[in-house]
Amino acid sequence: MIFWILGAVAIFLVLRFLWRAYTHPAHTLGRQAANMNWNVIGRMNSEEGFKDVCLGRDGIEVRISHARGQVFLLKPVHSTPFKDFVELERWLAREKVSLSEGNEQTTVPQEVKEALSALDEAGHRFQTEAFKMVRHMIEKSVSSNPEALISMIRESGGRTPREWVYSQIGNIAGDLLESGQYHIYRGVLNPMGPGNDLLKMFDATYDELLLLKAVDADYAKEQKAALRRGLQGVG
Repeated sequence: MIFWILGAVAIFLVLRFLWRAYTHPAHTLGRQAANMNWNVIGRMNSEEGFKDVCLGRDGIEVRISHARGQVFLLKPVHSTPFKDFVELERWLAREKVSLSEGNEQTTVPQEVKEALSALDEAGHRFQTEAFKMVRHMIEKSVSSNPEALISMIRESGGRTPREWVYSQIGNIAGDLLESGQYHIYRGVLNPMGPGNDLLKMFDATYDELLLLKAVDADYAKEQKAALRRGLQGVG
């Protein structure tokens, strides 16, 4: 019997060690980096005595601090660490850092900076999982084709990046709702899903666009009513 008990204790200790290793912040960051196409390029000794992993992508190099569980940008040099690769990617998108051609850093167009700033503002306003979905889609659109955003704003005859961002939030939220994937059954949103938060976000964006004088009161009212009519027919 004693051998069974000792064996069980040994297995427990091994499993606990493996779980702690798997959930260590540095290892979590490594998995996150791999999902974002960062590749391991080497290791370097840290001041704390650990072998920190270094990763690279498109001429940019970073280090994952094992001791601190943070991401340090090595090339180009940036003194402030990032809490994770999501925060790093947002900074790279905002600064439009690219070292793959001639080790040069391009300048971010003002329209893109203002759009990302407006998106940050909206993030403080809509602190929900629903907004995270919408934000990811907008950030992907801006980073993959910033020229389209710039052209649209410059040719709009006075439309601001902030107006563009809130319009995109409303459009994406409305499209997600009308897909029917957040309904519990026909015409009824699932109270356990992000549907109700998407609906509140949709309404709030049109309220904001009304304050910005990007739309008039009748148009905002009709858009809210039209979405609700559409929601009755899906699910």
